[in-house]
Amino acid sequence: MTRQNSPTNIAIIGSGIAGLGLAYNLNENYTFSKDFLNLYLIPIASAIWSIKPNNILEFPITTLYQFFYNHGFLGLNTHFQWYTIKNSTNKYLNLLTQKFQNKIITNSSIKDLFIENDKVKLIFNDNSVKLFDKCVLATHADEALNILKHPTKLESDI
Repeated sequence: MTRQNSPTNIAIIGSGIAGLGLAYNLNENYTFSKDFLNLYLIPIASAIWSIKPNNILEFPITTLYQFFYNHGFLGLNTHFQWYTIKNSTNKYLNLLTQKFQNKIITNSSIKDLFIENDKVKLIFNDNSVKLFDKCVLATHADEALNILKHPTKLESDI
């Protein structure tokens, strides 16, 4: 086990106060080398959550720790072998969506999203408008938040 993945450092990461970011915990419990932070932890965490490296320092430490623990990222020989099934995405998406395939809109740019009278109102870049009972935004969280015109506190926090 390397110094960075020692039980002491893992305990420090895991002891983070829920909701406090990586930067706060590193400032309070700094035991990592700059190379470990800049060449491993920040780049891999940024890539996993599609967050800019300078923004990952605000990411909740307990979420980061739990993800790394669950995926075997905390040790040299603890990672898991990942397998994929050829064309699996198409297979499960087709099964998941076959009952309402004709109601799915893809490859469309959405300008604004409002919730009005318990309906989702989408305004597309061509200024066309459609109303829906429910909406799934299949995009990164920061992009989804930019589309929401009046996000709730929970939506903003997520």
